Amino acid sequence: AGPAARIAAAVLGWTVSLASVSVYAPMIIRLLVTRDASGLSLLTWGMQTVGMLGALVVPLRNRYALSSYLDLVSLAAQSLLVLLLVGLLKGVTGTRATLLLAAALSALAALVCRAPLRLLVGIQALSSAIIVAALVPQVLKNSLSHSGGGWSPTTALLGTVGNALRIYTTATLTRDGVLTVQYISGFVLNGLLLVQTLVYPN
Repeated sequence: AGPAARIAAAVLGWTVSLASVSVYAPMIIRLLVTRDASGLSLLTWGMQTVGMLGALVVPLRNRYALSSYLDLVSLAAQSLLVLLLVGLLKGVTGTRATLLLAAALSALAALVCRAPLRLLVGIQALSSAIIVAALVPQVLKNSLSHSGGGWSPTTALLGTVGNALRIYTTATLTRDGVLTVQYISGFVLNGLLLVQTLVYPN
């Protein structure tokens, strides 16, 4: 890619990264206000969090341009917060939630600092598959219940647009095939969630 394309991709990357801060904010606010997580799949958020954390190992180890993965950092943090809230509202104890959080962050740090790159590449590929698969239980749950499942239309819209932009920035800045497939799949599944939140009532 030429200099102009790389600059444009970097600008888009930072734009997506800044926008990603608010992707799950509507859902977090809704959970805090309503104290109701009945429509949300705990499995989806568990898979989403594991996948997002795993997707960070290669960018962190290879020191990619921060604009190319800052949104992953933001989304991982927000996914973790949603997972904790959903878990607590569904009866998971605070102690167990704290231990799981500490274990997840410790494992991430250990992998980034000590694991061989070949293993990290494998983890990244597996994590990308998990991120894509994570949305499937929620899509199926919404379809069976004919509801939006508590998923925010704003979150689905931002996810759809963000993944579309990431397809371009990844192809231009890092040419990471695994991330490209992840973003294409994310675009499709978030698009389905967007349609469901618009067609079915929450």
